[in-house]
Amino acid sequence: MIDLIGVIGCIIAAFVATTIESLIGATIESKVNWLTHDVVNFINTAIGAIVAILLVLVWKSF
Repeated sequence: MIDLIGVIGCIIAAFVATTIESLIGATIESKVNWLTHDVVNFINTAIGAIVAILLVLVWKSF
């Protein structure tokens, strides 16, 4: 079961990942041939997962 801290961590991770995805899409996606929309979506998912894991590790260290 996910507690309130877990929910907040997921919201923060999703916000960070979506913001970075928007920056990538707005700035370099059209300039780099291999950087398709699907690749940007993958990057979004990976960033969200990494941020969520880091938040859990930081939270557990307290």
